[in-house]
Amino acid sequence: MLLTPGPHNETYFEHAYLARYLGLTLVEGGDLTVRDNRVYLKTLEGLQKVDVILRRVDDAFCDPLEFRSDSFLGVAGLVQAARSGNVTIANALGSTLVESPAFLAFLPSLCKLLLGEELLIPSVATWWCGQAKEQRFVLEHLDQIVVKPAFGAVSQFPFFGRQLGQAGREKLASEISRQPFAFVGQEQVSFSTAPSWVNDRLEPRGIVVRCYATASIDGYSIMPGGLTRISAQPGDPVLSMQSGGGSKDTWILSDTPVAPVTLLTPSGQPTAAIRISTELPSRVADNLYWLGRYSERLEATLRLLRCVLGRMSDESSSEAASELAALAQMFVTTERLSKRLAGRVPARELEHEILQLVYSSHRPGSVRELVLRLRQIASMVRDRLSADTWRILNQLQLDSKSRAGRLPLANALTVCNTLIMDLAAFSGMEMENMTRGHGWRFLDLGRRLERAYNLVDTIRAALSSSSSANTLSSLLEFADSTITYRRRYFSEPRLDSVLELLLMDRGNPRSFAYQLMALRDHARDLPAAQICISPDRFVHRLNSLTTKTNGIRPDNIEPDATAQFEKFLFEIAAELTGLSDDITDQYFCHTVSHKVEARP
Repeated sequence: MLLTPGPHNETYFEHAYLARYLGLTLVEGGDLTVRDNRVYLKTLEGLQKVDVILRRVDDAFCDPLEFRSDSFLGVAGLVQAARSGNVTIANALGSTLVESPAFLAFLPSLCKLLLGEELLIPSVATWWCGQAKEQRFVLEHLDQIVVKPAFGAVSQFPFFGRQLGQAGREKLASEISRQPFAFVGQEQVSFSTAPSWVNDRLEPRGIVVRCYATASIDGYSIMPGGLTRISAQPGDPVLSMQSGGGSKDTWILSDTPVAPVTLLTPSGQPTAAIRISTELPSRVADNLYWLGRYSERLEATLRLLRCVLGRMSDESSSEAASELAALAQMFVTTERLSKRLAGRVPARELEHEILQLVYSSHRPGSVRELVLRLRQIASMVRDRLSADTWRILNQLQLDSKSRAGRLPLANALTVCNTLIMDLAAFSGMEMENMTRGHGWRFLDLGRRLERAYNLVDTIRAALSSSSSANTLSSLLEFADSTITYRRRYFSEPRLDSVLELLLMDRGNPRSFAYQLMALRDHARDLPAAQICISPDRFVHRLNSLTTKTNGIRPDNIEPDATAQFEKFLFEIAAELTGLSDDITDQYFCHTVSHKVEARP
């Protein structure tokens, strides 16, 4: 498997591409655990023994117990597992030492000693300050050369003498004199430039080309082309992705067609379907589960906001005003608005708070804050999402950044409608394009559980309002069931009929009963985890919840006696929260300690 720092690393795309191309499992530090000096992958089926790791995490971040204690990128105990011979790490720990700038000072001599010849291409002039003569030269020419740490990662920022100023050079000279072995001086070379398209025009940018050689039985072969980096700004002395640089395609011209080189089986040859590491890492399942939950949480918030914005724009009737007051109370009960807004509040203050829920990026539970969370979670499973799905998520983020404008209420309503359509497209991609594996199952599991919770919580908030009759139309609109209700009942919304449709109708994909049915279907197909507190607790709680809800009789609920039913809905919401905790305990945590048997 390939160990990556994660999606926030600037080379994550390369890691995801390599893992997919080579058929490896892409993992982060949190996907692995060490038990009895052996490394295991945390999967939905339990812990799977890991024998080989292709490492793309810097040495110092690989094990917080041995190296940097503040690292969240590595695996605690990885070094000890490697010492014990229980795991092989390609890009072995410590191999970064070979990249140390100090060795460049000795390349010419090493080439003569080992190969008996001169370097074919001269290296950059380098002086290691651990030698008296070289140290003296570096200190005398400090304003003309580059000073770098002699050992360690080459990504550490160098010191450019001409940019430091007199005080800075004196401080650097003092550091070199105190620890001369820790520094090297290098000739500052001038970069070639290439035209780059920046700000709708061509501008020169510094470039460096990195070439590659591959080892084979017959020796080394130089690969055609290479990796070209460009600077972020003209005259930048450092060219790297970490400092804001970019890359260019490097083309090698040929007079004849060049056959593509690939490790994949050529077309026309028989292939066998090989499933490599079919287990889904628990971290990925966890992120997909919460991707489903947050997408549904965002949609529920948008649908409620659309209800209240529509009533706020309608100033023609007292009925709209009464319904608006009831909706405001629902927002308070569901903790989307502050308790100080309970009861009747000035229209201007309510408008301000509602617009904050649409446009504020820093308010918990606001549309923009939920979009940001959705985007962050999606980025954690970027390699699992198709290009079209990612385009929809990008469009969702762009649409959420719309401004209030001169007609804030109308514009906010437009934003809500647009984002609901974006989420419908995301849901469509999920239902029509995702393979029905465990990844899709946990994504939909999160969506169904969140939809059930939001529906129960919203109905409970509506019933708690002193004028709950004024919220029935909004409840139907929130659950996208207005047309169904009208076609079925041919009457104004009644409490018993609305509750029957939204709670008990198994044919309504927005009803609570439908969500329970979907959860039961998923529970039947969930993997049997080897490590869990109680293998059947999730199923038992789900069966108990189904039994409770089957006893609901909406026609027995009187409009003026709903307190007991509110309490019942509160208990149902608590049971749904317990279901989520069961899923976490059973499939995501892996914290129960006992002897783990290695799996082949």
